[in-house]
Amino acid sequence: MAHIPYGYKIENGRAVIISEEADRIHSLYNTFLQGLSIDAAGRKTGIPLSRSAVGKILMNPVYLGDGYYPQVVQESLFREVQTERARRSSINNPARESYASPVIQFQTSFRLNNPPEKEGNAVVDAQNLYDSIESLAVKEDSSASALLAPENRSERKVRCIPATSILKRVRTDEEAPQRLRVAAYCRVSTDMEEQESSYEAQVRHYTEYIQSNPAWELAGIYADEGISGTDTKKREEFNRMMDNCTAGKIDLIITKSISRFARNTVDCLRCIRKLKAQHIAVYFEKENINTLDAKGEVLITIMASLAQQESQSISQNVKMGIQYQFQQGKVRLNHSCFLGYTKDPSGNLIVVQEEAEIVRRIFREFLAGKSTRKIALDLTRDGIPTATGRKKWHDSTIRSMLRNEKYMGDVLLQKTFPVDFLTKKKVKNLGELPQYYVENSHEPIISRETFQQAQGEFLRREHLCSASGMREVHSCKYALSGRMICSCCGSSYRRMRSNTPTQNTIWRCKMHLKSKDACPGRSVKENEVHTAILYALNSLASEKADFERRENILLKDISSLQTEIDSISQTILALQDRLAQCITLLEMNKEDSSLANDAHSISSRLTDMQSTRQSLNEKKADLAYEEGQLANTLGFIRSHEINGCFVPETVFHEDEIMLLLEQVQVLEQGYVISFKVGKVIELLEITNGK
Repeated sequence: MAHIPYGYKIENGRAVIISEEADRIHSLYNTFLQGLSIDAAGRKTGIPLSRSAVGKILMNPVYLGDGYYPQVVQESLFREVQTERARRSSINNPARESYASPVIQFQTSFRLNNPPEKEGNAVVDAQNLYDSIESLAVKEDSSASALLAPENRSERKVRCIPATSILKRVRTDEEAPQRLRVAAYCRVSTDMEEQESSYEAQVRHYTEYIQSNPAWELAGIYADEGISGTDTKKREEFNRMMDNCTAGKIDLIITKSISRFARNTVDCLRCIRKLKAQHIAVYFEKENINTLDAKGEVLITIMASLAQQESQSISQNVKMGIQYQFQQGKVRLNHSCFLGYTKDPSGNLIVVQEEAEIVRRIFREFLAGKSTRKIALDLTRDGIPTATGRKKWHDSTIRSMLRNEKYMGDVLLQKTFPVDFLTKKKVKNLGELPQYYVENSHEPIISRETFQQAQGEFLRREHLCSASGMREVHSCKYALSGRMICSCCGSSYRRMRSNTPTQNTIWRCKMHLKSKDACPGRSVKENEVHTAILYALNSLASEKADFERRENILLKDISSLQTEIDSISQTILALQDRLAQCITLLEMNKEDSSLANDAHSISSRLTDMQSTRQSLNEKKADLAYEEGQLANTLGFIRSHEINGCFVPETVFHEDEIMLLLEQVQVLEQGYVISFKVGKVIELLEITNGK
């Protein structure tokens, strides 16, 4: 780093005064005028520099202010010091370092010529001493004035010392190396194969270029690969180079062009000014600009603005290209944090079966009644890693997965968009830009019906409330949480311990807990309601034949709907192709009204067909939900059959009950038990488990 004058420091690319050192400079000037030598004045004022450095401070006009460095000393004081230096230089005194002030000289001479008669009793005429000192001072001033008179001055000559190229500049510091430490910066913005070859060529070129110059020393090749130049935050090599410049390890930076250095005008100028304050040059080969030249910053500002504009234009072109791909149904997805999928060599999404089973489990448990928090806790407990390999699951991750349409094989494109091409910050698309929904984009992990059931379950839980209008919160801590309903007030029941010595587990109406007068609903023992539910569950076995008949009918209806949906989907694809062709022709001939009418007609029909398909999909989802509940119930019945005979369940399994049970209504005497399969069983009295 080049020398910064004593008394200054560089902050934010500007020179500022160091107050403490400026005070020492003032003291140095005044002390020197009092007659002390340069060494003595430097020591007295506490300036920790050599004699030559202190001498430079006394004669450096930078302290008068030069536009970059602010003023430290007044012009009158500076002139007095220069006059005193000229006076001392005119004295033929070989031992200049031992030069003494006029006062000290006179005092010494007076003592030698007038020795005291007795030690300690010398009497000195003070007035005579003062007059003598004053006369000597007048004499010295006259000598100095005579020396500086115009007739005694030499003819003034000005000789120009031409500037050398910054590329050949070496440090003037005594400790600095003689060879210039040169670094190169390279960057390519993409990971494409042709860009990789450009990246390697840049690195090879600059390594050979710097090493071929004997006056240069290679200070490093800093190269960022596949990183945009619109922001410096993520450019690790660029930031490492700037840190090394601050540490004084680099004297010169060479780069191909301004666009390689930075495409952000603000970042470009900020970094260049920071380096310029440290007297570190940046040389742009393509533009032939040196940042330490007087005209350098103006040219850099113009060129950096053009580079930024070019980057903005490229960003707009890329954005339009992506939107065209969206319109054609081409999917761009990041699969690295996408549980259940990966990509094949062609870039198509393929299912990872081990991960897909985790996804199916999440949907299955959510529809069975578990909360997203409970599902996350269970997955963490079972040691199942997340998509990013972490051990802990969060309920927000589960909610995001349950709402992700990609698991049923569809893709909604342009959910987010960047608001600024420089920061690349993305925001949620709330209608500012069109979105594109691609159906059957890839192989699904869960059925479309299961996904729509999950969205319906989300909606049910968000609007959950009792018959009395009280807001309810979905709970799945126990199988009966949120499923036991009071027939008197419609509120749900809460599990708790009784106050009896046996402390039995009981369920009580929430409204009754707040006020007994508000609801007379009875409390029930847990073992009693478990017995009633198991009794009702086992009675479903007698309905097996009816369940199988209903299941077959539903499967046929679903198949018929699917055929109709597929036919409509083919029609929609054909209409989309016709609309695209019509729009292309319309762009070529914008005044053709018939083409515009055709496009409008096709678009209207396309909207109607899409609406019809959506209605059929919703109807199919309802049928599929009903068929799924029948399949779960038949699965329970068949799992308890031995040689065709049903063996009743005697143990209350929480997961099994959550899967099959819809609701338990607590009556004044007995229960009304509803199952998800649509079967309702009323039990008016439960005695001894019967």
